[in-house]
Amino acid sequence: KEACKDATLLIFVLPHQFLPKLLPVIRENAHPSARGVSLIKGLDFDTNTKLPVLISKSIEEVMGRNFKCGVLMGANIADEVAKQ
Repeated sequence: KEACKDATLLIFVLPHQFLPKLLPVIRENAHPSARGVSLIKGLDFDTNTKLPVLISKSIEEVMGRNFKCGVLMGANIADEVAKQ
């Protein structure tokens, strides 16, 4: 709770499996105008449609209040990209 108390910028760097338990706590303690940046790799899946959902979109949905979450990622095939 204290780590995000009144925070205006949230950086998400954790395994996505921890988000469902932590996001409600973060939402209650972060500043209402807070924004986020996700460094989380992977995808989430909609429980109803089973379609892939960007984790940043899942974060925005749970955080509510017009919360916006950007994404920062590097290539996971860095060697191949560097050779080109």
